[in-house]
This record gives sequence, C-alpha cells and structure tokens, in this order.
Amino acid sequence: MGSPSPARKGRWVVPTRRFLWLVGALLLMGLLVSAWPDLEVLWVLLVLVLLLLFLLDVLLGARRSEVRVEREVPVAYLGREGKYLIRIHNEGNRPLRLLVSEVLPAACEGEPLEKRLLLLPQGQIQVERKFLGVRRGRYPLLPIGLRISTLLGLAAYQEYREDEASLALQPGRPSSETSWLLVRVGELIQDKDRSLLRRGGNWQFDSLREYCVGDEPRKIDWKASARRHRPMVRTYRSEMNSQVLFLLDTGRLMGNLVGGISKLDRAMTPLLDLSAVCLREGEKVGLMTFDAKPQLWVPPKEGLSHLHSLTQALTQLETSHEPTSYFRAFTQLRARIKKRSFLVIFSDFLDEISAEAMLPGLHKMAQKHMLLFVAVNDPQTGRILQAGAKDPQSLLEKAVAAQLLAERRRVLARIERMGIPTLDMDPQRLTGPLIRKYLQMRLGRV
Repeated sequence: MGSPSPARKGRWVVPTRRFLWLVGALLLMGLLVSAWPDLEVLWVLLVLVLLLLFLLDVLLGARRSEVRVEREVPVAYLGREGKYLIRIHNEGNRPLRLLVSEVLPAACEGEPLEKRLLLLPQGQIQVERKFLGVRRGRYPLLPIGLRISTLLGLAAYQEYREDEASLALQPGRPSSETSWLLVRVGELIQDKDRSLLRRGGNWQFDSLREYCVGDEPRKIDWKASARRHRPMVRTYRSEMNSQVLFLLDTGRLMGNLVGGISKLDRAMTPLLDLSAVCLREGEKVGLMTFDAKPQLWVPPKEGLSHLHSLTQALTQLETSHEPTSYFRAFTQLRARIKKRSFLVIFSDFLDEISAEAMLPGLHKMAQKHMLLFVAVNDPQTGRILQAGAKDPQSLLEKAVAAQLLAERRRVLARIERMGIPTLDMDPQRLTGPLIRKYLQMRLGRV
C-alpha cells in the first residue's frame, strides 16, 4: 500500500487472494461443464453461493468506527535515531485481522512499515516506528494505510487514516543529555574553583551543598547549617556579567554533507551545547546567521530558558546556497553590539583564495572582541589521504586533498597569528574540544 492519491482517499472494498482462488477454481470447473453438461446446474449454484457469501462478508465486515488509530510523536533530534508510536484500538466486540502500512516523510530515513496484526475485541496494539532524521523542520506524517480483512476472508476494507500528527526534527540533544553535560562541566569548573579561590579574584556566591570530607572549614555557612541540622558549605563561581555571540555561517560551503547531513546542521549541536554551558555560567548568549547577507538575529539573553529560543530559531533556519560575505556580516554585527563580547564563529573555507575575504574582517573584529574561530571541516578529506592509491584517479584525489589540507593549515595559522584561537574538527566530535577551549579562553580554568 503506497501513499494515497486524492482519488483514493476514503474507504473501498477489495477482493482477497482467497476469493480470487475460489473464482479461479470456478472458472476451471466451467471448462469441465462443456464436457459434462450435467455439472452445469451445480456450477451455477456454486457461483451464486460464492457471490452471496462475498456480499454477506462485505456487509458484515468491520465498520470504520470499530478501528481507531492514533500516533504519539515526541520531538526528534537531527542525525540521531528517533522513534514514535502508532496505537491501533479495536473498539468492536470481535477480533480483527488487519495489515498496517506507513511511509516516512522525505526528511527521515527508515524502512516502510508493513505489518500484519490480530486485534482482540476491545484490544490495543502498539507499533514502534524507528527512523533517522536528516533534515531540520516540522513535517506532517503521511496517512496510515489499513487493510482490514472480513470474517470469511473473501474481502478486505482498505483505507487511509489521516491525522494532524507531525514530526519535529530539531538540532541539539535531549534535555536529559544536556543536563548531564552541564553537571559534568560544573564538576570540572568546581574542581578548578577550589584552587583559584585561594588566589582571589572576582567571585560570587553560587549555591549551598552538604559538607564533604576535604572541604575547607572556612567555607561552612553556619547559619544554613543550623537551619538544616547538618553542615553546609558555600560554593562560588566567577563573576561574568558578559555576553557570548555565536556567528553561524549558512553559506554554500556549509551545505556539504557529512554522513548524509549538512555541515551546517551538524554544527548546530556543538553550538547549542556550548550555549547551554555559557547560559549556566551566567552569560548572555546571542546568535547571528549569515550567508551573502546577515539573516537570523537572536538578541543576547541570559538564563537556561533562552536555550529553547535558540533551538527553535535554528530549527526554522533555511538552508542557503549563497556564497558567504564576511564583510556584510561583520558590518552588521558592529552596528548591533557596542560592548566587548566573546564571539564564536562557525564557518568553513575551501582554500586560501576563498579564505582571503574573511581575514581582514576577523583582524578588525579581534581588535575589540575576543574571538574563537571554529572551522567545520569535512572528514572525507582525511579519509582520502589515508586511503591507498590503487589507480591514477585515486592518486590524483590524494594529491588534491593534500594540497587543500596544506592550504587549510596555512590559513588557520594566519588566523592564530592574529591572536584568534582556532578549532578545526569534524562537527560530530566538536562538543568536547569546543567547551574546553571556551573554558580556557573565557574562564582561564582548564
């Protein structure tokens, strides 16, 4: 059962294979009637009986209201296996045999569903659908196809059930994973705080926790300990009161695929991971995207609730095929922000020629702001270099890849000489190094 056409919407009756076999047997018997005319009366009687049984089977079949279908579709994340549930209810008082089929939207990769089920009276069956999301956005789910067999199995009702269910594919990771990431980063920062706090600095009260063996007695909050009837200590964090701005290049080069998903989409997960860390540290976080001209602008705000706004903005971001203009992006950014900020730029370049346009802008921005340049690379280049050269074509590919890699290193070295730290990594392994680099630059702790 494929996706429905407008003309096939609704419900219709189709003969089953059992009915067709019986019709074939009667046709074969009809050939024998010509040789034995005495069988004609019996043959006609059998034909009438089969037609009568077919009509009765259709009339006594399950009504549309006896089968209820619903879908439970949670938010799914780009590049990760997702799943949703299809629940099929039998509201009638008789068992039903049915075939369920469904095709995933074009934004997902996965096998079409085609499953035979036996639904007991007043029963329910749950079908789990797994898929891989490869394109951001919200997509309506296609109708579910049902083929419900009748009591004698001579006919079947075939229909498509449409609903308003849609699948939301967004970048980032589930909230449980983000919480775990923040806990791990918080532990790392807290460990470093213990040594840095002794040397002074701008610190502010963060929270209270129970006393642990090894804590300094001077950190004990005696009033809080008396209220809770157990020793409590104060924890501190550095005083930030600043803002982090993410600049995300959405131009043509960021549309190249990495594992079936664009580099742009892959880069959104580490961007959101670092945003969560920055927001937890009390910084304001903003976002600007750009291609040939500035596109999306999310003003800097503080608080972890702002992470949802960033995620929704990136989910609705349209992919561009325009070349990147750093001059226009940096000009617009200078008009929007006046105070010194920490800028994290996610971009990529092909060679030294394509990189020339961005270097003057980076140098000018670095005179006022703290910059981190994140080059979102394509791991395929490294795989080409590591592969053996079996023929002239592969040898030529290795030579081109080596040349591009050498030019890439020279460009990144020039950026480093401007005093701008860089990261050049596969976006799928970027989160950890990116957070460590942020902590090194922004907090001086790791």
